[in-house]
Amino acid sequence: MAKKVINITGTKGATYNLDEIKKDSRSNNETPLVIQIHTYKKGENPNPSNLKKGQMWMSCREDD
Repeated sequence: MAKKVINITGTKGATYNLDEIKKDSRSNNETPLVIQIHTYKKGENPNPSNLKKGQMWMSCREDD
């Protein structure tokens, strides 16, 4: 039988539910792909200020 290996680097004191992580993988076509849209104005930072690992987002500059 093949051995499955997972390498997780986590936050001290955090609890990780491997079953939930597996259900939320991109190979699960039963869950929607969520992409966040961040709008910004000319001269502002195009990156959201509250980024978190695992997020998918797109930046869109508002027309002046």
